[in-house]
Amino acid sequence: MAKSRKSAALCQRILDRIAKEGLSLRKACEADNLPLANFLFWCNNDQTLAEQYARAREIRADLLFEEIIEIADEASNDTIVDSNGYEKPNSEWITRSKLRVDARKWVLAKMQPKKFGDKIEVDNKGDMGLTVKIVEFSKGDNKND
Repeated sequence: MAKSRKSAALCQRILDRIAKEGLSLRKACEADNLPLANFLFWCNNDQTLAEQYARAREIRADLLFEEIIEIADEASNDTIVDSNGYEKPNSEWITRSKLRVDARKWVLAKMQPKKFGDKIEVDNKGDMGLTVKIVEFSKGDNKND
């Protein structure tokens, strides 16, 4: 792949694909035959671009969150009619939908752990005590002398 020259239009296309289409950075760059490393290099050397990229990733995470709800709510293929005319669960569809939801949840937790990661709450309302035993030593008590 040839090196691409940085331009505002190219960077905007990449950011739009991430924020508007929900593409990963890799897929967004591939659409313009841009090596992923180039875009990351540009972000490392351009604070404004880095901030725009961070914002595009936040928007992408919100899109993934919305997709989870849509997948979970989609019930049109949850049942099928068998050869005898009986309706039965479409376990393949249900399993695939669960996988799609789980994959997006995992990605969200990695992309934005503070917002979408598992929260661990520590509750320490119990009493805690400390017992101190004071032992007095005198010079004559030391057996190592």
